[in-house]
This record gives sequence, structure tokens and C-alpha cells, in this order.
Amino acid sequence: MEEGADPRARVVCDTCILVNFARIARLDLLVEHPDYRFVVPDQVLDELTDPGQRVYVDAAIANGGLPLVVSSDLAEIAKAVELRRHMDRGEAVAFAVAEHRGWLIATDEGRRTRRMIVEQLGATRLLTTPAIILRCIRAGMLTVEDADVIKAELERHRFRMAFKSFANLDGGARGGAES
Repeated sequence: MEEGADPRARVVCDTCILVNFARIARLDLLVEHPDYRFVVPDQVLDELTDPGQRVYVDAAIANGGLPLVVSSDLAEIAKAVELRRHMDRGEAVAFAVAEHRGWLIATDEGRRTRRMIVEQLGATRLLTTPAIILRCIRAGMLTVEDADVIKAELERHRFRMAFKSFANLDGGARGGAES
């Protein structure tokens, strides 16, 4: 699909988001979301070290489900270089692309990174794994029960969420739903 023809909001994925959804074999939730077009900076691919996850993500890129974004704008590159003092390469590029292009960013990185994103981009431009799953429920892609199964599977992979069930989350879609 041509980028200009797709009305969905662009979301730049960091490595941790791809890893989480690839681990549970649910990249379809990113690819098929009706409101968001998730994209992947080329530098993020370098951080995917698990061969199985890499094959899965590469397939989603090859079939056009997760478009690859190449950062060649000097302002984006300069911002990414500046951010490298505070975060890893993929994270820095994702942040720079989101800032420069006015897109959202999807990451589950720690408090310092989240704080920087919220301060510089605003809380509404940050999506986390739990926030994406919550938006999938609201879009009718998942039931609460499906989401809780995903939550349990992610927790088996040491990704903890600070709530018992997606049924317990408030009615407002908070971009930074705690993880």
C-alpha cells in the first residue's frame, strides 16, 4: 500500500516492541491495526538478535506489513546521534524519526527513555506493548480474554505488566499504559 494512501497514524517501532510481538507470534496485531501503521527503522533490525524473531520480522517487512524506514534526513541523523548518549542505537533512531516526522513512537524502554519521550514529544505520542494491546481490544481485534492470554505469555518471557487483567484498565486509552 502506498504510504500517502494509508490514513492510519504512523508509529515508529523500537526493538523491544518487535521482540514482544514476535515472541508471541502476533505481529499481525501491528500489521493489521485499523488506526496505526507501524513502521521499522532499518537500524532497529540490527538489534534483533534472535534468528527466529528476525525471520518473522523480515517476512512482515518483505510482504509490506511492516514498512522499513530509512533515516537519511540530516536533522534526524543529528538527533539520533545526540540521543545515543542516553539510549541504544535503535531507540535513538526511532525517537529521532518520530520527532522529526511528527509520528508516534512505540517502545517499552525504561523510565528515563519514557520521561524523555513524554517531555520532548508528549505522552500522547508514546505507545507501549500494553497500550497497543489495549488499542487492539478497543478496535475489536482481541477480546479481553485473548489479551490476558497474550499478557500471560509475555510474562513467561519476563515482560511484566503492572495490572492483573486488561479488564482492570481504565476506559481511557493511556499511551503509556504501565508495563
